[in-house]
Amino acid sequence: MECCFVVRCRDGRQVVKLRGDFDLAVADDVRAALQRQIASGAVLVDCSDVDFIDSRGLSALICARYSAVKAAVSFQLLDVPERMHRTMRAAGIDDLFALATG
Repeated sequence: MECCFVVRCRDGRQVVKLRGDFDLAVADDVRAALQRQIASGAVLVDCSDVDFIDSRGLSALICARYSAVKAAVSFQLLDVPERMHRTMRAAGIDDLFALATG
């Protein structure tokens, strides 16, 4: 299944909900969507329904995080599934992101 995303507002922050596989096929689209949201302010990326993430998906998140830092806005990952967290740990980037639950 391909990754899709839905944008909504929660507590004054943009929430980007990711679903399915976050991989090469969709990474550029998700990266562009995240960049647009960062331009609007704080972003929360809901990862609870991510089934799979590859290096291109991780790269999109890293780029978005750096854009948020540069723009001085909050960028958090919400409800990261354990399988995705393992991939982030294996890549050595798990401590790069602010993680939230809820």
